[in-house]
Amino acid sequence: MGWCQILKIQKVLLISFSLEAMVCMATDGAMQVRGGNWQIFEGMLKASGANVLLNTSVFSIQRQPNSTYTLEASFSSEAVAPSNYDTIILAAPLQFADLTLTPPPINPPPKIPYVDLHVTLFTSPRRLAPQAFNLETAEQVPTTVLTVPGASPHKYFSISTIRTLTSPHTGEGEYLYKIFSPRRLSISWIESILLSEPKDAESKGVITWIYEKLWQSYPYLPPRVTFEDIQLDREGKVWYTSGIESFISTMETSSLMGMNVARLIVDGWDGEEGADRVHDMSDLPSLPDVPEIPKIPKIPKIPKVPEVTPVGTQDSSISNDDNEL
Repeated sequence: MGWCQILKIQKVLLISFSLEAMVCMATDGAMQVRGGNWQIFEGMLKASGANVLLNTSVFSIQRQPNSTYTLEASFSSEAVAPSNYDTIILAAPLQFADLTLTPPPINPPPKIPYVDLHVTLFTSPRRLAPQAFNLETAEQVPTTVLTVPGASPHKYFSISTIRTLTSPHTGEGEYLYKIFSPRRLSISWIESILLSEPKDAESKGVITWIYEKLWQSYPYLPPRVTFEDIQLDREGKVWYTSGIESFISTMETSSLMGMNVARLIVDGWDGEEGADRVHDMSDLPSLPDVPEIPKIPKIPKIPKVPEVTPVGTQDSSISNDDNEL
């Protein structure tokens, strides 16, 4: 899905970046990991050796006099013991984090509008009904159906047939579907896009399982010339990776932002260590004594040569005694 946004033309201005439009259409050579792309990021966490705390909500980060930060969190609504850290990286949009930063950021990220995306996953033994998509009865519905919001009365952005699976209750085959929509879908509407087969109605339910989720999937992307800062304090110890969201919102670009922030943090550490080495010279070896450079003897003064009067001139300064001038 290309961010589920409506593109509008106003005075020949496309209300979306051309770059983002190209990202939406850049599907050539696209690949996926069997079992879900989430495994890529799980692998990154495992490779890093990080201590991952799932289902843990951070609600407060406070700076201490020694320049460390105390993090307070809760696990399943129960408080967790506070812990101290040298550096903080905020990897979620701050406007949705329900987080208190003390002191507040020197340049707080502004709130930006996000798409409210309803995701509906459900299983059914029935196929999608061709008539619901203006197809002939004998035609087969594509595995993915996309719509243009605002240009038609459709209530959804996309409908996808994910895969077939075996029901744990009946042991028979069913279809797993996923729907993206701008609002919650009713059960009756979902049933209306499925084939009506008497044999299924007699033995099984039309929808055997359903899961719904509302989330702020992507920000709206109007053209802009400024973006959120990635450093939220003066010392370079509080960082923000979600500023990339208002530019391009993908897992790949967010990963690149994380890599860039990690590089900046390490560079800051290296700079601090270098500064410590410059200011603390107690462990430096003493320099050897430099021998005194001998003085250069003075050059004797060259006597001034007197002027010579040309021969043949009569001058009282010329004497015949000893040819002395």
